[in-house]
Amino acid sequence: MEGKQYGSTEQLKRQSGKIPGIVGIIFIMFVSALCGVVYLIDDILPTPLYIEDEIHNPERFIAERAQNSLKKLAKIGERITGTEANDVQAVKILRLEIAKIIENAHKNQKIEFDQQVVSGKVESSNNLRIFENVQNLVVKVHGQKYSEHSVLVNVYFDTAPTSSGGSDDGINCAVALEILRTLANSPVVYLHNILFLFNGAEEAGFLGLHGFMTQQRWAREVEVYINLAAKGAAGKILLFHTGPKQSRLLHYFSKVALPHAQVTAEEMGESFPFAASNILNKVYNGFDFAFHKNQQSMLAIWFSN
Repeated sequence: MEGKQYGSTEQLKRQSGKIPGIVGIIFIMFVSALCGVVYLIDDILPTPLYIEDEIHNPERFIAERAQNSLKKLAKIGERITGTEANDVQAVKILRLEIAKIIENAHKNQKIEFDQQVVSGKVESSNNLRIFENVQNLVVKVHGQKYSEHSVLVNVYFDTAPTSSGGSDDGINCAVALEILRTLANSPVVYLHNILFLFNGAEEAGFLGLHGFMTQQRWAREVEVYINLAAKGAAGKILLFHTGPKQSRLLHYFSKVALPHAQVTAEEMGESFPFAASNILNKVYNGFDFAFHKNQQSMLAIWFSN
């Protein structure tokens, strides 16, 4: 009797350790389908509009115009902080674009411009950096009833040596200009202010951002930031960090037309410990976005020059 019971127990163990082959097949099919859906979603982008489409879409983002702005910046070539290319030529291009936007803005909009020339120092445990005459271009689209709360959009127009900065960060400068133009042309006045910071000393150690945060008159109004950067040269821009400790930000982000974020992308932000996001989120809450595909292509271009 005991022998039969023992044998029965062993048989049950063997049966319980087996997984039907159909379960494995279904699991593989499910994972493959999930990867396929993610791949398809990753390639879904808004339909680009051309300048000729603007007559029927006066308040839409015009991709062709943003591309033209990017070409103007990239044509200069490398724009290192302190050089004529960055501090004169790039500033001139951006100032002309901003002036044109303000001139053609809807009558309901109140827009201010500030060209900040800032000097100062940045101290850390290991070094001291002193900077002079760093230039930031700041545009303020006023909200309703003299609001003292602002959303900051941060981009930068300087580049690393040997780079024309098409991706890092020229494309985001062009995007910021076109978003500014769209807001300026709209009759709708938003509840709070929107600040656009085109900072001119990011690659030099975030000196432009530091100068804005410590000395620019509108910096104290910032409640939320949107930081646009690039660690790659292709694909859809990715949300890789929010917060800190502000889940409500994800609630707002979920309402955009084509949200694109990954939890694992947080590691990308952590792998660049000196990124602007790590400076901004010490003071403000916000969103950090970056282009992330074709990073190897960017490195290949860098080391071949």
